[in-house]
Amino acid sequence: MSLWFRKKLYTLKKHQQGIEKAFHLPYSNGVTERIINKIKLVKRGSYGYRNFYNLRDRIHIIKGLVFNKHKKIDREIIPYRLTSCFR
Repeated sequence: MSLWFRKKLYTLKKHQQGIEKAFHLPYSNGVTERIINKIKLVKRGSYGYRNFYNLRDRIHIIKGLVFNKHKKIDREIIPYRLTSCFR
């Protein structure tokens, strides 16, 4: 067995418990990854904004947190601790 393949098997064995739980549990970080991806897309196109507040307002507009009064927004609010990535 080659060294490359042995390393792959070792990594799978080391993370076996987490991999099995990922298939059996209904939990996922997909929603968080989606929000972070949208924020990164906005950041990529946001060069030239004067300050962080303009960028934050743009994110809220894209997420529909400003103009959509009928949408319940308890789960998809962008946490303020993510704002440190904008500095």
